[in-house]
Amino acid sequence: MSALLTVVAVDLGLRVFIPDEKKREVREGLRDLAAADPEVLVVGSSHARTFHVLGEELASRRGGGMPLVAVPLENGKLIPYQWLVRNRIEPLVDEVGGNGRLVRPSLGRFILLTEWWDSCPHPDGVHWNLPARAWGWQEYVADLGRNGITDYNRNYPKSLLRQYLVSSPLVQNRSSDTVREMLYRLMRGQDVRQGRRPEDEQDFLQGWQRTAEQGVGCIGDPGQMAALVDLLDFAQARRLDTTIVLFPRKPATVTDKAWRTTFAQFHHKVEKIALSRGVRLLDLSRSTPLLDEDFMQDFDHVNAQGNRKFARWALANDLKFLLEPPATRHTLPGSPAVTN
Repeated sequence: MSALLTVVAVDLGLRVFIPDEKKREVREGLRDLAAADPEVLVVGSSHARTFHVLGEELASRRGGGMPLVAVPLENGKLIPYQWLVRNRIEPLVDEVGGNGRLVRPSLGRFILLTEWWDSCPHPDGVHWNLPARAWGWQEYVADLGRNGITDYNRNYPKSLLRQYLVSSPLVQNRSSDTVREMLYRLMRGQDVRQGRRPEDEQDFLQGWQRTAEQGVGCIGDPGQMAALVDLLDFAQARRLDTTIVLFPRKPATVTDKAWRTTFAQFHHKVEKIALSRGVRLLDLSRSTPLLDEDFMQDFDHVNAQGNRKFARWALANDLKFLLEPPATRHTLPGSPAVTN
């Protein structure tokens, strides 16, 4: 009982310092896609949340509506993106009403948001984020029928638990560096409101730098790159104007060595595919005005002010084409093109 009370007390204490924030996940993206008729579909990792903010900026300039839907898959790689698109998104994109016409006929653009990490094989070969983030109850029941209860499919009910215990920092962020650091400081009797100590901040930064430099050894996994090609197949079969976007990185986390190796080689691999398919490639890795202070404490995700800054910049520069309706609209595979 004392252990339980301790956990409850810690959880309540953490709520003072960690806001009760509901992050946008696959379910919210699919919900919006089902309810809207967007012009632009964005698929990517948790970084797609930044494009959700861009979509809000786009909507404000258009006078409302939902011209862009972003579907973020936390911890995504290219193979999970492929599964998400083929199994959850494609049925909505190709849905036909009783009149024989597409339910969402306005879709004309597809943006695949990615980075070098997405092209590396998963360390254990299992993409745990699919049951945890991308499955619906149908996928869970089907897998349960085939395999019984497993460590893999158990991630689906766990995700539902997290969804309904959204106000608990320990449940929502138990694997977060922020929570771990706060608990560590608490055990040492330090003020949990303080940020990382300077030496810890430097260690954290160097860890990111090492990871980026070592990434050159894993990029371009054949399975992940085949998934990228299939995602382009999905979009081009429906005559969607297609763009691959390489997501911006926190400047301090990438060394010159990483730019010359990991980032340059990944750009080359993706560019080769993009050119062969005639799709647009926008490498925003370091071309945006985002600075170190525009990223969260995890050194990975763009913070609220950075998201707004990115949205304004993008619509004035590389992504300004989104301000105009797409030249063609989605058609079912094999159907003639529909122009605006």
